[in-house]
Parts: sequence; C-alpha cells; structure tokens
Amino acid sequence: GLGDNFPRKPNFTLLMWIFWKTKRFVGNRTDAEISSLPELDAEENPKVFTIVKILGVLCMYGVWIHDVPLISIASMRMIQLTLTHGQSELSPYAFTMYAAILIMFPSYRDEAIRFARLSLQMLERTESKEGEARTLMVSHSCLIHLVEPLQSIAGPFARSCESGLLTGDIENGLTGAAMRAAAMISSGTCCATVSNDLRSLHRQVSLDFKHDNSLRIIRPFWQLAENLRGNSERPTVLTGEAMNE
Repeated sequence: GLGDNFPRKPNFTLLMWIFWKTKRFVGNRTDAEISSLPELDAEENPKVFTIVKILGVLCMYGVWIHDVPLISIASMRMIQLTLTHGQSELSPYAFTMYAAILIMFPSYRDEAIRFARLSLQMLERTESKEGEARTLMVSHSCLIHLVEPLQSIAGPFARSCESGLLTGDIENGLTGAAMRAAAMISSGTCCATVSNDLRSLHRQVSLDFKHDNSLRIIRPFWQLAENLRGNSERPTVLTGEAMNE
C-alpha cells in the first residue's frame, strides 16, 4: 500500500512476505478481470501515479545492477498498486517482471507464462510506448521462448529494439536487438543477414544516438555471427572486427 516503507536491506523473510502478499492481491482474478481494471487517473491520484513511476525506475535500475531484491519489491509493489488503484502505462511491465519472478519457482511455471501473456495483452491495449521495450524484451527472453518457437519471437524483439530507440530506452532496445540476433542464429537464419543487421544498428546508434557505451550489448552477437560465417581465425573466441569497433 501507499503507507508501506521501502526496505533498505530486505532479507529473505521479508521478500517472501511481500511475495505472498502480492499473490493474495492477485487472488483468483481472471485475466479478463485484471485486463478490465480502470485506468489510473494521474489527476485524481497524483501520488499513486508518481509512486508507480518511481517504482518503474527502481525496477529498471535493479535489472541493470542485478539487484534481485530491488527488482522483486518494486515490481510487486506496482502489481499491488495496479490491482488497488487501476492500470497505468507501466502495468504491463509490472506483470512481466512479476512473471519473471514466478518463473524462478518450478511449481509456478504455468502461472508465470500466464502473466507473461497477460502483460502482452495489456501492452496491446495501451497507446503509451513507455515500458514497451522492457516489457517485450523481458517477456520474450525470460518466458515466452519457453513455449513458443524461436522463429516467432524474433519479431517482438525487433519491435522492442525499435521502441527502445524511439523512446530513449536505448539499453533495453539494444538488448532486444541482441536477443533477436540470438533467436535468429539459433533458428537457422543466415548469419550474414544477422551480421549485416547488427552492423547497421551499430552504425545508427553510434552516429545518431552517441550512445557508444550501450553498444557493448550487441557487439558479442555481431561477432558471433561473423565467427559462424567463417570470418575469424579463432572462431571459438569473440575477437575480431565487431569487438574492436
């Protein structure tokens, strides 16, 4: 709830308590019931709206610093606020991250896939692009690939990349591009196609966005495609043109 303090040093017991509290919030609600929740009105509930925005930032920050407790608490708090006050543009991302938490428990695999699919349904209903790159990237890299052919997830990863570049979510966008390359290579797509796509993307991000630090995300996949094409003297080592850019 709004009165809950954000723990500075959460322990396992606290994390499990928040987890079970969130599961109680979800309860037996159907996908239709969750999808039909009213929209969170920023003017009527400015405090809730702001808190959701902050939690979204914290969750994304937790992903990049690999802080599982931070990710878990932020995403589950967003779920609780969504179910209490209504959907926001970050609700699809919240449910995707909740699904990513559930998938860590083998007994909750089906439930995790359910919420991953639900998050994508919610994403299609919102006109906002905020959180789109993250939602698509996480849902397909952590969950949907377990139940769908690899060929079918290359498209959503491409959309994640496009959305990330359009909205300034560069790192999630490029991670989507990297995952797309992995899916294409694994499903038998011509490595020359993968390499050329990543070469063009690398040039675009470097010249148009000046975001060179994030290019580290796609360089290994570009080099992998080059190695598989035979354009490396040491094909088992990721060294060469792409890594030297």
